[in-house]
Amino acid sequence: MMVSSRDHLVLTRDKIGTMEQLDRGGQAMVYAVPDLELPDCPGPLVYKEYHRSLPDGFAEPMLAIVALRERLTPNQRQILDDRTMWPVRLVRDDSRACGILMRRIPDRFFHPFRRFNGEIVRRPRDVQHLMATPEDNLGSGITPARLGQRGALCRELAVVLGLLHGIGVVYGDLNQRNVLYWADPGGGCGLVVVDCDAVRVTGSVSPLPQLHGADWAQPEGGTVQSKASDRYKYGLYVLRTLVGRDMGSVSRDPMDLQGTLNPTGLHLLRRALSDQPTARPPMHEWYRYWNSVLP
Repeated sequence: MMVSSRDHLVLTRDKIGTMEQLDRGGQAMVYAVPDLELPDCPGPLVYKEYHRSLPDGFAEPMLAIVALRERLTPNQRQILDDRTMWPVRLVRDDSRACGILMRRIPDRFFHPFRRFNGEIVRRPRDVQHLMATPEDNLGSGITPARLGQRGALCRELAVVLGLLHGIGVVYGDLNQRNVLYWADPGGGCGLVVVDCDAVRVTGSVSPLPQLHGADWAQPEGGTVQSKASDRYKYGLYVLRTLVGRDMGSVSRDPMDLQGTLNPTGLHLLRRALSDQPTARPPMHEWYRYWNSVLP
């Protein structure tokens, strides 16, 4: 049973209007919905429709995630809207949940990639390209991000995770595919975190299974994700986006950044990658560090 005060956060599928397919994944189809506007969410929207009927247990935790956005301060909501693809409506078809509405990923996070057959395909630019060598980036037509830009992107992710943790949300499956970025030759950069439909509000279950990327799983194992596992994966993100060498994308050795991070940064990284979950620094410590070393 839906809570009446949240009825405005639920939309029936027949109210979406025109749908134009943008992408197809193993779990869902994503459509542009050019006819749909929401008063509290300016800008173009997309509809993510799951391939299979979702269980009854999906709707309530997803609706809780959608409703979180309304309880944020204006500044918090701005961060959430600018740096995540957060679910803004639950969509139902007849009596069952079938998908979610989100803001559309801005064009600056996409890149025209050339396939082996010469075909050009426009795809999201995810941070696996920050974890590749400069030669691999140039081979894809991507100008390699400078070290300062990589550090700034680490700070941006600390802002996002710090906000989520502060409002009682565990992100979960942080990996090289779930963060998109842009970086221009003039030094500007930014990121956006995607796949937010599997986040977990503390004390509840997630709407969808929270996965572990094989190269990103925390050393303590377990299927339940936590703020501690987010902090560990953030440490891997820092290490792997700054190391910039072949096979650096699977490194777990903080010493790979000796000479890149100062002693304070190396100490934070060692703590983040500790086998002891309680030793891992919260995001505000990382944020203070990045502010101390970045312009």
